[in-house]
Amino acid sequence: MKILYVTDIHGNEKAYRNLFELGREKGAEAILIGGDISPGFDCSGQRRFIQKFLIPRISDFTESTAKPVFIIMGNDDCKSNMELLEKADKKGMLHFVHQKAVAFRGIWFAGYSCINTTPFLMKDWEKEEKLIARDLEALSKRCDMKRSVCLFHAPPFATLLDVLYDGRHVGSLAIREFIEKKQPLLCLHGHIHESMLMTASIADKIGKTVCINPGNRNIVEIDLRKPESMEMVIGEE
Repeated sequence: MKILYVTDIHGNEKAYRNLFELGREKGAEAILIGGDISPGFDCSGQRRFIQKFLIPRISDFTESTAKPVFIIMGNDDCKSNMELLEKADKKGMLHFVHQKAVAFRGIWFAGYSCINTTPFLMKDWEKEEKLIARDLEALSKRCDMKRSVCLFHAPPFATLLDVLYDGRHVGSLAIREFIEKKQPLLCLHGHIHESMLMTASIADKIGKTVCINPGNRNIVEIDLRKPESMEMVIGEE
């Protein structure tokens, strides 16, 4: 199964159009969107964007291709707007997978939006590491992790995927320990845009699990039969 993954689009309409066009061109079996989906920091503006632009674009793609879109929110998305994605999920327009797992063609797609603490002003999705660990343990009981693609907004700690411009590792320790223990088929991350620039890599491995953080708006094509061999399509600004 070939999938397309993108994260941290932050409401860039051109990037979304590119994503769905590429999904059609490449015949992707599924599209995954890893959080920070909305523009700016105004909750009402984000709500309008999700209602008027994002959900209609996703619905058009799923209806015209019969291929699913799996999506989570991220730390820059107002949690009060989560209900819009939940309603769209119930209508069959998309799969909102925060703290959920959905089976598709023999693979589980599981998601988690929460991140470890940051100095940022928006706190909707922040949690202490011990609470993240508890949530992920509960999530693991909803699916077979060995056959799961995990869509986690935060990257795992001390990897090639969580490095700031100053060289610090700021990913989640709980997420790293979860991956070490559960060994999912694939883990997809975001949140730290600059890590790929600092490490010259969008991928790392924790045990046998391939973990990917492509940076913001960059689209990655992944064959789930061999996730190590991925193709990145650079998103336009």
